Amino acid sequence: MWKISLFFTLVLLVWSFGINAQIFSPNADYKIGAIYVTDTTKLDTIFIFNNPDGNGKEVLGSLTVISADTATSWDFVWSKYNPISNMFDSILFESSTDFSTIDSLEEGGYQVRISNGIDVDTIFRAWVFINHVSNLIDIVRIKNYICYNLTLEGILKPDTLIYYDLIDFSEITFVNGVSLNWTSEPPSFIPYPYNLQTKITFPPVVDTKYYLTVTDSSGYKKIDSVFFVTSEVKAEFEIAIKDEIEEFKITDNPEGQAPLEVKFINTSENGVEFQWFYGDSTVEGFEEPEFTFNVSDEPEYTYLIPNTYYITLIAKSADRCEDIFPDPNSPDEIRRVKVYYSKLEVPNIFTPNDDDRNDIFKVEGVSLKNFHGVILNRWGRKVFEWSDPEKGWDGKIHGDNLAAPGVYFYVITGRGWDNEAYKFQGSIYLVREKKFN
Repeated sequence: MWKISLFFTLVLLVWSFGINAQIFSPNADYKIGAIYVTDTTKLDTIFIFNNPDGNGKEVLGSLTVISADTATSWDFVWSKYNPISNMFDSILFESSTDFSTIDSLEEGGYQVRISNGIDVDTIFRAWVFINHVSNLIDIVRIKNYICYNLTLEGILKPDTLIYYDLIDFSEITFVNGVSLNWTSEPPSFIPYPYNLQTKITFPPVVDTKYYLTVTDSSGYKKIDSVFFVTSEVKAEFEIAIKDEIEEFKITDNPEGQAPLEVKFINTSENGVEFQWFYGDSTVEGFEEPEFTFNVSDEPEYTYLIPNTYYITLIAKSADRCEDIFPDPNSPDEIRRVKVYYSKLEVPNIFTPNDDDRNDIFKVEGVSLKNFHGVILNRWGRKVFEWSDPEKGWDGKIHGDNLAAPGVYFYVITGRGWDNEAYKFQGSIYLVREKKFN
């Protein structure tokens, strides 16, 4: 098979008249010291070269030994460790004044014997490891997914280095350690991002790409991903009530007098079916929800009876996952509408002198279903009558004619939406005081 070789150089510096040497490789991605069971004093080095391609290309090494004494002729004998015979087999011999290079090295142990035929005869060893990082991540997948629960899983195949103790010839394994991290786009909560398998409760309601980043002990980083198509749904809504000008306004405190007209603004995500429970037990069949089928639908409801009502929305996705809002287990999420209990109070001050203070004999009414008021003069004749509690008597009769000062009598009745009955009878004294500027 045709191979493309990528060459890396291991350089061994040898000092004349000594056995000291330094082994290094500027092209190595990583290096570690070989640990031998029988002799922990040995200082052989393992040089690691990453092969990121994984497409049939083969990374091969090149070792070079350099002499510090260029005036002396040196003999270099290269050999490779044979794990079957437990011997080093010679592969190259050459003489030179300063260096020797051996090319196209596969994984394994190598030694070079250096001598000058006089007083230097020494051996240096190194191990070459080709780290096939293209296989670092084997699979990134969605292991399991049902509504509310998503399990992500990564399966790794870090390369393993085998080298040998050169005294008892036992096999030594160096496992390529890894660290990992899960992330996502768009960003979302991942409970255990440093585990190969992580379970996500309540996955995102939008399609999300999950990334697994793995870094091995050589510092090589590999990223793989899996795309998550969500079936989740998030239920949520806001509440609007009609204001004084008959327009709906969103409010965090939806309350008012009966009848209270309410609109529900659906802010759910990824829903196709919505069930609204208005919590109005005063209506027959209130347990049955109102259905809407588009997030843009804004159902309206009128609360008639004074009380506090708790609203619930159940949203469902196309795959029938569902979500409930507010969460029954989260008191902070409660959504309620408060309708005031009825009240009817009669004023005790009436001074119709156009000073903008107490110019109208007007009741204070809240949540009234029925109302009737009548003003009588001292002979029992009706001088004013009204049925809207928001209005009242301005001290005039027959249109714009001012009523004469004196005693008048009122009879006021009403009934609240909570069925509370009211009746008031009494007298008022009409005084026309001068208006002071």
